[in-house]
Amino acid sequence: MGRTSSDSAIKAAITRFNDRVRLARASELALAGRLLEAEALVLDDGHRPNHEDYDLLARIQVRRGRFQQAQAFWRKALDGGGDEGVI
Repeated sequence: MGRTSSDSAIKAAITRFNDRVRLARASELALAGRLLEAEALVLDDGHRPNHEDYDLLARIQVRRGRFQQAQAFWRKALDGGGDEGVI
């Protein structure tokens, strides 16, 4: 039984690490002006956006001049994330 909880902890740590790498890469892409690629990376299938992802998505929308969409993403970030009904 100890092995299962250890395996779960390792999987959770790997998932958190991968999420951080994905966000860092998406941030780099956004800073380079590659907004579509950055957005696609954040909204990758199988990844549920969190508050940091929504903050980056909002910043991408601001760079595009889409201020209402940016506000919606920032609201989601303030609500703690979750992906229902924003996109």
